[in-house]
Order: sequence, then C-alpha cells, then structure tokens
Amino acid sequence: MLTPEERDPVWQEQKRRYPGFAGYENTTDRVIPVVLMTRR
Repeated sequence: MLTPEERDPVWQEQKRRYPGFAGYENTTDRVIPVVLMTRR
C-alpha cells in the first residue's frame, strides 16, 4: 500500500482516467487504499 504522500498523485490520476473512482469516493467516508503493482 502506498503512503499518503505517494497515494495522492496516483489517486488523482486514477480519478482523472476513470471518473467512476471519483464517484465511488463521494459515496464513502473511508480513504480508499491504493496499491502499486509492478511486473517481475
């Protein structure tokens, strides 16, 4: 899971690309975790 500092720019980009994420965020009070995955 990303730290809050790492999460914010990734989350903003995710919401820009996929507006459904922003809609979901508006329906909840929790902070939605972001996990960064990389290929091996």
